[in-house]
Amino acid sequence: MRDLGSVIVIVILISIIASFTNWSSNNNLTGITGGDIIGAPYRDRGITYHYTCSEDDKGEVYTHSGTTTVTKWQDTPTLKVVRTVTKNDNCESSTKLREWHCLRDGTSRGDAYTCPYGCEEGACKPKPPVCGDGTKHWSEECDDGNLNDKDGCTSTCKSASDRCTDSDSSETYQGMVRGTTKEIADDGKVIIEKKDSCSNDGTVLTEYTCDGDTIKETEYNCYYTIFGTDPMSGAYTSTIDPQCTTLGVCSKRQYLSELEER
Repeated sequence: MRDLGSVIVIVILISIIASFTNWSSNNNLTGITGGDIIGAPYRDRGITYHYTCSEDDKGEVYTHSGTTTVTKWQDTPTLKVVRTVTKNDNCESSTKLREWHCLRDGTSRGDAYTCPYGCEEGACKPKPPVCGDGTKHWSEECDDGNLNDKDGCTSTCKSASDRCTDSDSSETYQGMVRGTTKEIADDGKVIIEKKDSCSNDGTVLTEYTCDGDTIKETEYNCYYTIFGTDPMSGAYTSTIDPQCTTLGVCSKRQYLSELEER
């Protein structure tokens, strides 16, 4: 009798496998179910069933809200849907997420997960961006790696309205102010930086200013002309006295009327 019982069990198993194999060969499972997981068939009261499960966030992805759908199928005697159950990822509190995902048997399970930065609209909030780390995050207009408000990207990672800045504000070629002019990219990073400078002989000042969003370069004569009589020859002469200082400006001795744009 024991041997007979073993034979009967084997026959039943073969029948189940053959039934599912025959059904699956005549039906495109993926096309019919749209599922990511197709559970193994099982029999209940002489009828074969199986589950399929699909999820649009493709697994346990805590930073995206997803929907998981489980469908129970009746395989025999004809293929039909028994029922469909849909579960949405949801926040059970300000920090706790209920994340639904598919299991290998075609059913689903909702696991609790604690979101380190809070839970909102069925997903964990991303790590808050850190302004000044040099990486432009989703909530930042720019991030140039510092918290300087005067370089086109502010300390709160907002883009400054100016794409060109001049520290001495304009063509300040006389006095004690040496200007630094910067061209700034859309992400707030400085792409060109120029400082007002003097020629080697100290007679020419190169002044950098903003012309809209770009840097303008202008050269000025920067010297003092000394007129007098040569004591040896008695001739009337003039001497050039360089006035461009190491500060990159014309000396205060230089008269504005004697400056000529080159």
